[in-house]
Amino acid sequence: MRKYIYIITMVTCILFLNGCSVTDVYENNKLNPLERVADKKLNQIRANLFKRLDTAILFKQFQKSLPQLRKDSIYRVFYRMPKGGLLHTHGGAILDNEKALELASEHNEFCLYVGNDALLPYGTLLSIAEGESLPQGVVRLKEFEKNNSNWKELLLDLYTLDSNDKASGLWTEFEDIFLRTEVLNYSAPIFKELLVNAFTKMANEGVQFLELRTSLDGLYDENMNFLSKDSLMRSYADALRQVKVRYPSFDLKFVYCGGKYNTNEELEYCLRQLDTLSETYSKSIVGVDLIGEEDSLNPLSYYESVLSGYHKYPLMLHAGESASSKNTNIETAVRLGSVRLGHALNLYFFPSLEEEVKAKHIAIECCPISNQVLGYVDNMSQHPANKYIKDGQILSINSDDNAIFGTSYITDDFLAAYLSWNLDLSSIKQLILNSILYSGLTSKEKSEQLQVFEENWEIFIRTLAK
Repeated sequence: MRKYIYIITMVTCILFLNGCSVTDVYENNKLNPLERVADKKLNQIRANLFKRLDTAILFKQFQKSLPQLRKDSIYRVFYRMPKGGLLHTHGGAILDNEKALELASEHNEFCLYVGNDALLPYGTLLSIAEGESLPQGVVRLKEFEKNNSNWKELLLDLYTLDSNDKASGLWTEFEDIFLRTEVLNYSAPIFKELLVNAFTKMANEGVQFLELRTSLDGLYDENMNFLSKDSLMRSYADALRQVKVRYPSFDLKFVYCGGKYNTNEELEYCLRQLDTLSETYSKSIVGVDLIGEEDSLNPLSYYESVLSGYHKYPLMLHAGESASSKNTNIETAVRLGSVRLGHALNLYFFPSLEEEVKAKHIAIECCPISNQVLGYVDNMSQHPANKYIKDGQILSINSDDNAIFGTSYITDDFLAAYLSWNLDLSSIKQLILNSILYSGLTSKEKSEQLQVFEENWEIFIRTLAK
């Protein structure tokens, strides 16, 4: 069986890497008899679930339905499923905030802003060396813990976004959460341990490799000074080595990010910084992106003069994270040659562009739960990705900012797609394969990851089909 898997994997990879169409590639990945048995069984599990749940509530409030779903047998199936690559998630939102607070509470330098003068969002974590005087409105985390028996729950509520935050403005609250947790997520004393915890949980969920969106700015010391970028990269490398002991095929790549809040001069500076980084870490960097709210910040067209002349790394641009037909970032992204599109929610407003995206095999990084929590999709069953899949577009499933949404690294989003879009096992498998074939990995790395996937998929299918 291992020899058969290897042959199928190599045929798939060779076809794809030699320019065959997606249809040609997937002709070699039709469900075999055992997969069809597993598909039928999974479909029955879903049907039984829908008898017990109000699907109208499920599709409108998927995030809030997760505690109930996680108790169901269908969740265990999706948790065990091998899932290929996680292509769209952000460095400031992959680390477990509860674990981070537990570790931070063991260190004296961590402090908390509890003032009310709007200088910082309430609950922002800071780092001030022990013995240093504290600014007004700032207390030591240990003191906050001592005075509040439910301190962790209070802070985790501030570090999580859900539909209850609509009153304050979803994106405002979303960005405030990043501010509250930045020092917590990038503090040198606890960073590597948090990375190991995150990578291990990803691997446990069936993630084979991660393409992490990050500006690679560095780590904070105990007085909130930036350490060198090399210290950050060494932490990533050390954590990866530690996780590879148990999960040898797990890998990490980076999509380097500027922001749509940057000026063109600032973006040019960011790209020069990337050039410097790539002298040492070129094999770890796979793409470039610009992040930030698309409906309020600079349009991609603002950066076109800079990005049109940039060719060192492929563009993998956030584009179309909007429910408006007036937002034309997705047109600019395609014009600039972006090889992947982050979200592409409003692509359906541009029919001719839809055809171009499909013809050029530009992959869409879909983040279902993120799109609903941030208010772009009201009903999960009506998510535009459902249409894109049926139209033959290339999609992968991703989690975007799981720590902020209180979701898993990728299982929850796959389950959202399966339940809400009436997908079958063949479609799920295709989404997973897309994450490998349209990743930033080298040809050799794709081949190796495809082989790992096929081996794990066979085990998963045999277990499900019993």
